[in-house]
Amino acid sequence: MNSQSIKILFGMIVILLLSGLVTVYVVQKAENTEIDPSERRKDFQTVEGDIVLKSLSGDTVQIESYDEDILIVVLWASWCPTCIDALNQLSQLGNDYANNEVSVLAINRSEDAALAQRYIEKMNIDTSGFVPLLDFNDSYFKNIDGFTMPEIIMYDKDGAIIEHQKGNYNHPRLLQQLEATLLGVM
Repeated sequence: MNSQSIKILFGMIVILLLSGLVTVYVVQKAENTEIDPSERRKDFQTVEGDIVLKSLSGDTVQIESYDEDILIVVLWASWCPTCIDALNQLSQLGNDYANNEVSVLAINRSEDAALAQRYIEKMNIDTSGFVPLLDFNDSYFKNIDGFTMPEIIMYDKDGAIIEHQKGNYNHPRLLQQLEATLLGVM
């Protein structure tokens, strides 16, 4: 072996060792990462405090009541035709996974309760698998840097975002992420 070959071989060994060390560091860091309680689902907070979410009947809903659940949030509005399918599919998902500590929240973007209720009834949207909520100030959409409709976000039980879909709802992908999370694969 000539000196050039030895230098190349040595360089490759050093690169492999460094790659291994970086991999070990990243894996250990990921395993030891805990979410600060103040960072849990921070998208539901503003500098003034928690975002005020109301039920269709006008009751204030506390997001903390979902802290132990995998939380799926869909943002919708009456002017969004593609939201209809997403809402119905997510309602079915909510019903299918109700016994698995999975909750689905359907947050309407800044429309009043009467309009939201009329839209749900007119479009024959099944609400049995999700909690319809109102965000009069559109604060949640702003906090997540919303871009299009519908927007679907899934949080794990620790409050970390594990899926964020903007626009076209990909039901199979969300189901895959949900199953992986429930199995502890994520």
